[in-house]
Order: sequence, then C-alpha cells, then structure tokens
Amino acid sequence: MDAQLHMHQRGMVILRFKGAVRSDQCMMHGTTNARVAPCSGRGLPELCIIPCGQDFQIEVPITDNSLSLVQHTLAEAVVARGYSFTFAELHYRNVPQPFPAGVFRMEEEAGEYSLA
Repeated sequence: MDAQLHMHQRGMVILRFKGAVRSDQCMMHGTTNARVAPCSGRGLPELCIIPCGQDFQIEVPITDNSLSLVQHTLAEAVVARGYSFTFAELHYRNVPQPFPAGVFRMEEEAGEYSLA
C-alpha cells in the first residue's frame, strides 16, 4: 500500500500517503479497503495526510463515496500543503461528501475537526 495506516489513541484512523507516488484508481481502492479494516463494523473519524505535490489521477476522488467508506467514516479531515492543498480544497468544495469533511494545512487542527 502506498500509505501508512494506524490508529490514533483517541480512536481515529490516520492515513499518511507516501510522497512521490502516483495515486491512481487501483491504489486508492486498496487504500480504501485498508482504511475500513480497523473499524470493526463501526464508524470512525479519519485524518488523511497528503504530502506536498502528491500526484493524483483525476478519477481518484470518487472513492470517497464508496459504500464501505460511507458506513465506516464519521468525519474526514485532510491535511495538505502546496498544490495538494489546492487540489483537495477544490475537490471537497465541489464534490458533496456523504460525511463531514474539511481540508486543513495543520495536522493538529485537522485532528480536532475529525474528532469533534
């Protein structure tokens, strides 16, 4: 998987994408499956950290609406900087999400949003 996944002590899924990796549809489906694994049938908040300059195929964002994510995500906070921030901000502003979602530049602020 092209991202590190772990559970925060406060019960939040943290997904940290690796830099210099092209995020395509196949990679994102694998990541989606890994994201829901620690949920044990319940919804959890998520913190998604995207490195500066992450390369995304334009089709990638549609994974946010997959049934497994809708059922297992209480809220999603995305941390991004530079071009990645612009891409994420445009996506979340223009594509309705089935759960509360926000884009942030700082991990601390994003984590508090996701846990609120």
